[in-house]
Order: sequence, then structure tokens, then C-alpha cells
Amino acid sequence: MITVISFSKNKTTNSFKTYKGQYVFILAFFLCFLGSVTAQAQNTNTEPWTSRAFDFQRQGENYRLYGLITRERFTLSVQSAIQSHLINTDISYELIYEDRYKSRHVIIKSGDKSLQAELLEKGLALLSQEAYASYPSFRKAEAQARGANLGLWKNNGAFLKDKNTRTDNGFILFEDVIHSIKATRNVAYINFDDNWREDFTILIPIEDWPAYEALLKPGQRIYTRGFLQSYYGPMLKIHHEHAITVAKDAISVE
Repeated sequence: MITVISFSKNKTTNSFKTYKGQYVFILAFFLCFLGSVTAQAQNTNTEPWTSRAFDFQRQGENYRLYGLITRERFTLSVQSAIQSHLINTDISYELIYEDRYKSRHVIIKSGDKSLQAELLEKGLALLSQEAYASYPSFRKAEAQARGANLGLWKNNGAFLKDKNTRTDNGFILFEDVIHSIKATRNVAYINFDDNWREDFTILIPIEDWPAYEALLKPGQRIYTRGFLQSYYGPMLKIHHEHAITVAKDAISVE
């Protein structure tokens, strides 16, 4: 505590009380501010997701590491890993596709190992729905970081969600037990509670439903990922075959 002494005998006590009150107010304000900052830092649900962290240039061409997403705070670590690989002449590129902005989405390999696998093993990235569905070897690399609680997976990953999810509009990993399934002319709905108009639903376009029809049953615990949308309640849309995993490979949401 800081004590301020007045040179006037009659005002010493009042001055002390006044300054004391001011410092208590300032201290209280500082503690509230610190608490707010700490809460925001801990609430990783509000932290933006990005794929731009995986962008780079080489010989005047634009590239992006295929199939990855991360939180913005990992951008510097990701870029450092990319640049350290680019100075290695013994690397190869596997072109997956070129997007409308003329950016080439690639897998970078050095020897038998890809840069994607390295980033996933360190917990610096997660697989997109498409990459999760398409590359089992990448799934194993991601699972390794999950098991070791590394990077994005610290504190069991704040992006892990179940059927009670309502407000997180970002990228999520979802796990829960199927309540019912309804296939219509255009789409199949995987419901996770009684009220399908309000509760969590997974939507699968009917052209993709044959890949899942024999696999998915009510009572199964399933695991998938994607960007949460709002359509009669929270909804995930499945765009790829093998994007949903059943019980034995699922992870628990706490």
C-alpha cells in the first residue's frame, strides 16, 4: 500500500483516505482487467481457425499445405516448419488440386515422411474433413499428438464437442451417440436427440449416403469433424466418404 502524506495537519487523514480509495479502485480495475484477459486466453473456443498459416511461395508460385487447419496462435510455428523444409533441396511436391485463386494445394515430402505428418504429430495442425477422410496415415499422425496432449490437443482440445453444442460456429471435432436416422429424397439426417428441429444434426447429401447407409445405425457412437453451421439447430455437413468414424476409433468428449 502507498501512503501519501499531506503537509497540512488538518488534511492528513482525509488525504490518506482519498488516495487509499483511489489506489483500491485502480487495483480492483487492474485485477478485473487481468482476469478478463486470462479468461479470454483460456477460452480457446473464441480463437479463430485458419488455413492461411499453411500458405507459402516458391519460385513465384503460391502454395498451401493440403488438408490442414490450425489456431491463429500457431501460425509462426507452422511457418517456421515450412521454411525449414523449403531450404531442403531433397523434397518433393504432390499436387492435390489448384484452387480458384491459383494456389496449389500440395503434400510436401522429405524422404518417406510428409511435412503434414510432422505438423500433425507435433499438434500444430488438425486435419480438415476431406484430408481426414482421404489419408489414414495422416489420421495416425494426428492421433499421436492427441495421445501425447501436444499443441492443439492440450487440455483435451477445447474444440471437442458433443450433442449439447450450440454456439461454437467454428471448426469442431464431434463425438456422440446416434439417436435416429432419416433419409429423404435429397439428404440423410443423423439426429442425436428427440427434437430434430432444434438438436444437433449431421447432414449427408443423398448422393453420398450409400457410403454410410450400411455403416451407421442408431445407438452407435460416431466421430467426425467440420465447420458447425445453423440449420434447425447446430448442424455439421458431411462432404466426403470415410469422414465419419464409428466407436472403436472414436475419442471421448469430456
